[in-house]
Amino acid sequence: MTVSKTVGEFRNVNGALVGFIACGEIDLPRARLKPISSNNPRAPKFEVEAINRNGRWVPYGALFEATAINTTGEIFYSGELDDQSWRFPMQVALFGTAEEGFRASWRRDDMARPAGRAQRSRGGEDYEGGERSFGGGERGPSGGGFGGSTAPLDGEGGTRGFAGDLDEDVPF
Repeated sequence: MTVSKTVGEFRNVNGALVGFIACGEIDLPRARLKPISSNNPRAPKFEVEAINRNGRWVPYGALFEATAINTTGEIFYSGELDDQSWRFPMQVALFGTAEEGFRASWRRDDMARPAGRAQRSRGGEDYEGGERSFGGGERGPSGGGFGGSTAPLDGEGGTRGFAGDLDEDVPF
């Protein structure tokens, strides 16, 4: 199940795209979309910046152009916002145009999953107590925002691996 909700908006004010993004834990009351110029078609189109508590503009992420291929063919901008003070990154998509303004939507998959329930591996087995225990998906135990590890968590698969060999030799 996928849940989506509007969490902000950006308006064109004297040529600058300014607005906000806010939800329960994240509040960027003064944010802006800074256009990125690049000859690379795969480069992001906007950088998302916001004023930090000391009054400086700081980057929170970038937005890439995408097309809604399964529905209307609408162009939108999608990306991930993150800060070291947040528990999790925020996936956002902006819909609209630079001239008319953008609506910012937040999206999370399987939001209704109860806390403590085991996540699913690609093969459909639980990470905990399943056929094989792996590091996880995008937000698995070793995910860190770069995608999870496919390495076994507890030395399954016949070898302990490089890190397991060092654990006993490190004095701290």
